[in-house]
Amino acid sequence: MASQAPALTLARLLDPSSWALPELLGPYTEDARSLADKLEDFDSSLALLHRYRNAVRPIHRLSADVLYLIFHHLVEEYDSPLNVDFGSNAWNFVAHVCHRWRAVALSSPTLWTQISTRYPQAALTCLKRSGDAPFTFVIHRRIEGQLGLPSDVMSAVAQHISRLCRVYIPCIMLKNDQGEICEEVAPLLRLPTPMLHTLYVYKVYSTDEFSSLPTMFQAATPCLRTLVVCFMRPTLDSLAYANLQKLFIRGRKRDRLMLETSHLLKILQRCPQLEILKLFKAGLEASEDELPRIHLPSLRLVDVARSPAGAVIDFISHIEAPKCAMCLSISTEKCAGSNTYLFGVPDDCERQHALRHIKVLHMEFKSDYNSVRLTGATKSAPFEIYASAGDGLDDIPANGQYFLRSIARTFDLSSLEEFSISEAAYSHAFSGLTRSMWTETLEHMPMLQTLHIRSTSDAAFSRGILSALSTPIGLTGKLLCPKLEVLSIADDKHWSSLQCYTLAKDRAERGFPVKSLSLHLATYEHFEDVEDTDLPLLRNVIQSVELSLPNIKSPVFPTIVW
Repeated sequence: MASQAPALTLARLLDPSSWALPELLGPYTEDARSLADKLEDFDSSLALLHRYRNAVRPIHRLSADVLYLIFHHLVEEYDSPLNVDFGSNAWNFVAHVCHRWRAVALSSPTLWTQISTRYPQAALTCLKRSGDAPFTFVIHRRIEGQLGLPSDVMSAVAQHISRLCRVYIPCIMLKNDQGEICEEVAPLLRLPTPMLHTLYVYKVYSTDEFSSLPTMFQAATPCLRTLVVCFMRPTLDSLAYANLQKLFIRGRKRDRLMLETSHLLKILQRCPQLEILKLFKAGLEASEDELPRIHLPSLRLVDVARSPAGAVIDFISHIEAPKCAMCLSISTEKCAGSNTYLFGVPDDCERQHALRHIKVLHMEFKSDYNSVRLTGATKSAPFEIYASAGDGLDDIPANGQYFLRSIARTFDLSSLEEFSISEAAYSHAFSGLTRSMWTETLEHMPMLQTLHIRSTSDAAFSRGILSALSTPIGLTGKLLCPKLEVLSIADDKHWSSLQCYTLAKDRAERGFPVKSLSLHLATYEHFEDVEDTDLPLLRNVIQSVELSLPNIKSPVFPTIVW
C-alpha cells in the first residue's frame, strides 16, 4: 500500500526545507551560456521598445492641424472612386490609436467625404460627419442576382445634393430596357447640383447599342469641369458645359462609337473653357449639316481615335486653337481621279488651325501594321498622325511616292527646320522615289536645317534625297534647302558617303556648307581602323563627321489624368 502524503499544516508551510520540491531543491541544469543568450535577447528587445517609443513620441506632440494633414494624406491614398475599397474608410484605423487622434479625425469633416453605395452603413455615417464639406458619391454597379441600391443612402444623398462635387455612375443605370433612367437613380438625377465639378459615367460590359446621354441634374451644372462618358453620346441638353475643361468619350474596341462632326462641334461651341478633348475607341464621321466655326483659346490637346481623313479635316479646319497638341488616328482616303491621299490635315493654309507652321516632322513607314506615322511639332505644340487601314495602305512601297507627294502638298512645310524619314523592312523595295520626286518634295522645305535618313533595306531613300540636294534647280541654278547644316544617314546598304562628299563639296563651293554629318553604315564595320576609309576626305569638306547617330526626340504630349 502506497505511503500517504504528509498532511498540509501551517508548520510545514513555514518550514521550506520540508516542502520537497524537486524543481526547486533539485540540481540546477541550465548552463550559464543559455542565460547569457536570454539576457542578450532581452536587451535587444528592450532597445527596440525604446526605439519605437522614441519614434512615436514626436507624433504625440504634433499639433491638431499637423495631424489633420497626415490623416488627409491617408485619405488621398484611398481616393480612387472606381476601386472596390472606396467608401470603406479603411484609413480610419489610425483614429483608434488614442482618444486625441480620434477627436482630431471626428472634428475634420473633409476626411469623411468618400461615399459609396457599396458600403451603406459607412455612407450614412460619412454623410453625418462630413458636415458641409463637398463629397464624392459612387453608385456601385449592380450584378445579376444582387439587391438594388440602398434606398436610405440614395435618400440621404439627395438631401445633401447641394454639397455633391463628384458623381460616378454606371452607364447601364442611365438607360433601362425601356430606354429611360433607372427608377433607383432617377430622383437623384432630377435635382440640380450647383457644386458638381466631375461627372463620370463609367463603363459596364454591355452589348446594347450606343444611346444618348439623358438630361441630368436639370442641366443645372454650372461648375462642371470634367465629363467622362462611356458607351453614350453626350447631347446639347445633357448638361451645362459653360465651364467644362476636360471631355472624354469612350466606345468599344470592336464597336467604335461614332460622332457626327457637326454634333461634336456644336457641343464644343458651348465649351469655351475646354482644355482637353479625347475620343477613345470613338471616332468622327462626316456630316451634311452646316459646320460651325469655333474659337477655343484654352484647348491644349485633342486626341481622336481612328476616323476617316475627310471627317478629321472638317473637324480641324473649323477649330481655332493655335496652341493645341493633336494626336490623330485616321483612315487615309484617296482623292477621286488622282493619286493624292488625304491625311487629315486641311490644305487651306489661310485658315487658322493647329497644324500650321510646322517646325519638326518625322515620317515613319511601318511595315507591321501597313501604316504611316507622322510626328512632329508646330511652333507652339506637338502633333502625331497615325494613318492606317485606308486606301493604298495595303502596299505601302508601291504607293510611297504618292503618300510623300500628298504630305508635301498638304502640310504647311514652309517653316520646317527638321525632317526625318524612316523606312521599315518590307518584302519589296519602294518604287517611284526618284530624284525628281524628292526634288518636288524638298522644294516645299526652304528653311530645312536638319535631315535624318533611316533606310533599312532600300537605297532609294538616301540615293534619291542626296542626289536631289546636290542638283541645281531649273534655270536659276539654286540648290534645295540652302540652310541645311546637319545630315545623318543610317543603315543604308550602299556607299552613301561618296554622295555625301559630292554634296558637301558642291554646297560649300556655293556658300552653303554642311557642318555636321553622322553615318551609321554597315560598310564601316569591316575596317579595323576607320581612318583608312573615306572619313578623312569627308572631314576636309565637313566640319564634323561622326559614326554615331544623334537622338531623334519624340514629341512630348501633355499628361492626362482621368
